[in-house]
Amino acid sequence: MSKRTRDAGLDAARGLAMGLMILVNNAGDWSHVYAPLRHAEWHGFTLADLVFPLFLWVSGAAAAWSMARLRDEVAIGKVTHSAGSKALRRCLTLFGLGLLLNAIPTWDWSTLRVYGVLQRIALVALFLWFWARTMPRQRDLAGALVLLVVWMLLLIVPEQGLDKALNLGAQVDRWSVGQAHLYLQGVYDPEGLLSTLGACATGLLGLHAGERIRAAATQSPLHTGTRAVLRFGAACLLSGLALSLLVPINKPLWTSSFVLWTAGLCSAVWWLLSRASSHTWWRYPHELLVAMGHNALLLYVGAGFLARVLLWWKLPWQGGESSARNVLYQTYYAPLTEPHLASLLFAASNLLIWCPLLMWLHRKGWRWSA
Repeated sequence: MSKRTRDAGLDAARGLAMGLMILVNNAGDWSHVYAPLRHAEWHGFTLADLVFPLFLWVSGAAAAWSMARLRDEVAIGKVTHSAGSKALRRCLTLFGLGLLLNAIPTWDWSTLRVYGVLQRIALVALFLWFWARTMPRQRDLAGALVLLVVWMLLLIVPEQGLDKALNLGAQVDRWSVGQAHLYLQGVYDPEGLLSTLGACATGLLGLHAGERIRAAATQSPLHTGTRAVLRFGAACLLSGLALSLLVPINKPLWTSSFVLWTAGLCSAVWWLLSRASSHTWWRYPHELLVAMGHNALLLYVGAGFLARVLLWWKLPWQGGESSARNVLYQTYYAPLTEPHLASLLFAASNLLIWCPLLMWLHRKGWRWSA
């Protein structure tokens, strides 16, 4: 999006999602984590479970501007091969960065996790490009609903149902890459292949909302279009709650009820941040969130790399047995306060150290993207 058409709420929501993701992924002491920052074990929902769908929903909504140009080019028959090559190159770059992060620090290819956060973002982005390349915007909502129905039937029709190890998604994950290459060498992967169908639906719902947000920017009065987005979000929220009676809200499986429930919450987050952006008191927090959102890839890769290096680096003066991460936490954070807060402060440090760089890049107008 150009600066002229960039939506303040979407920019801030992307930064919020990325900031929360760093906090969730980098606890100082995993046995002492505040409940909202801990993922639900299986069925259920916490704040941590909103983070990834918020990022995908915002990515889909923000893509409405570029997808509009793509669809206009399709309509007049002027789509170039370079556009498809760019989309594929972005997908491969993100997927490769995800594999690289998974490989650090052990470089053990026999247990390398194949799937992951960046890998899922890559697949959803490629799907959205192909969708916009072949389908008009009027079918975005219908496409999301079809994906949700298909994924729901794939989960609940087989006899194994939603069992953690025996559901169809887990079976496909083990068959496609082998159990040794799944998350923690487990029986399923929370970013697995088949559950990406649900993630693609999240992206499509975001794209549909983004079209309304884009249209709202040209309407007068502005609040008319904003209310349309809120009504759509409320419909998603209520539909997700109703559907959860049949298919539980489940983030690892990215169930259809989870998709609808989180899409409704994402709309509310966008609205709140959009409203706040017009208030003077929110000026600096908004700028920081936007800075994190503009260089979300740099923040995620940088924070992930730093966390892995600290875990890998064994300090020789500690007998080579304690990692720099553990020594840092036990020496400077654990004595400060009670364990839960100390654990959160450690995670916050991995976020805050990047903020000066992100603010500088934002003010310079520099952005690192795949």
